[in-house]
Amino acid sequence: MKLRFIAATCVLLCLSALALIILSPSPVIGDDGTPPPLAPQGGDLITKGPWIIYSDDPGRMDIMIETLDSVPDINFFIVAPPPPYPVTRSYHEWGWAGRRLWRATVTGLEHNTWFPYSIVISDEDDNWVQVDGSFTTPPGGWVKPTLNFFAYGDTRSTTDSLDQLKNIAEELSMSRSDQYDADFVIHTGDFVFEGGRVPFKQYLVGPVTDNWNYALLGLDEMVQFTSKLPIFTTIGNHDFSCGDDCNKWYEPFFSYCDDDCESGYVYLRHFPYDNYDGRVDPDGPIIQADLDKFYYSFDWGPAHFFSLNTYPMDSYCAHSYPMDADSGKLKWLETELKAVEHDKRPWKIVFFHAPPYDADCSCNQAQIRDNLIPLLERYGVDLVMSGHEHYYARKKVNGIQYLVLGGGGASLSPIGCTGGVDFARKDYHYAFFEISEDYMNI
Repeated sequence: MKLRFIAATCVLLCLSALALIILSPSPVIGDDGTPPPLAPQGGDLITKGPWIIYSDDPGRMDIMIETLDSVPDINFFIVAPPPPYPVTRSYHEWGWAGRRLWRATVTGLEHNTWFPYSIVISDEDDNWVQVDGSFTTPPGGWVKPTLNFFAYGDTRSTTDSLDQLKNIAEELSMSRSDQYDADFVIHTGDFVFEGGRVPFKQYLVGPVTDNWNYALLGLDEMVQFTSKLPIFTTIGNHDFSCGDDCNKWYEPFFSYCDDDCESGYVYLRHFPYDNYDGRVDPDGPIIQADLDKFYYSFDWGPAHFFSLNTYPMDSYCAHSYPMDADSGKLKWLETELKAVEHDKRPWKIVFFHAPPYDADCSCNQAQIRDNLIPLLERYGVDLVMSGHEHYYARKKVNGIQYLVLGGGGASLSPIGCTGGVDFARKDYHYAFFEISEDYMNI
């Protein structure tokens, strides 16, 4: 296995523009009716998205989108070229925000096939809008020895990160150029600053406050690539945090901030991967979102991927990332790695939020190093990606390349020391990976 770095650090790439595809209004998949003529792109009815979720079934994709609650089910259409494909729809109501988070599941898809689509919706007053996107389904089995993908993390949703986030989003949105033909995007955690808060209206009459708007779906620049590239995430500490003021007397009037606030409930609504445990139904009531069970795996071309959760933390400010030797997530990971130990796919890639090695040297990573890393080494993992620390760093230990990709937009972290890694740089960045059989360029 060979890994090559094309530069001393990950850099922002200059990519060419990508044209949107406007589709004809028939057929409608999953509906017997026919929508009205397609409306202009976008519109105030759409508040987030769309974004694409893949759950390790090459014949299926989930399209997520959030609208105002004035969009009824009978006025929600997905338009695509023939032949018709089965689709199911459901939505979750953000009651205090006046929004609906939709999930449209398309099935019967062919392997390794480009699939353009349009979402056409209207409110009860017949105000019709349209948003376009596309995706390419993964190859079935290991029939494609090449794979390209982006990875970055720690975008958060603070005002300081907005400009940087836009820059990255604009360049990622052009990933379908001839030079950089990406298959998907990996996010190493901390999409938002206080992701545990359900969207709400201030004083129930003001504008909606929603931490998820900036970093994922509310920016036009982000939608340009989230509507086309499946996105794979791992939960970070800020993705389920509600902040320090959850217990203020006025909080029940402003947001969802009760005992379930830091359970990962809101994150799970936005990223309902099939393998995530601790829930009854991703589109129905969630009894308990168990942070310790937020893990999943998927295959794509020549690589196996494993998303692992390193939370809950034993102390929010202690920089301690517990990974007990008997934890369910370690047992799950060993089962998954053992199942593909002799598989013909040459690459095993693991990603989670808290890095085993960093350039801070003040964090306590003893449990990760003692309990997780030996497992990764035993089963021949090739690459580990993390975030949390807001800079770029890398270190190679016993044949495994570890990357810290935390420069996605949050305020940059100081580099406290260089002894903990092979290289570190305080800079905004993302990484682009090119895999061809047993060779990888980063």
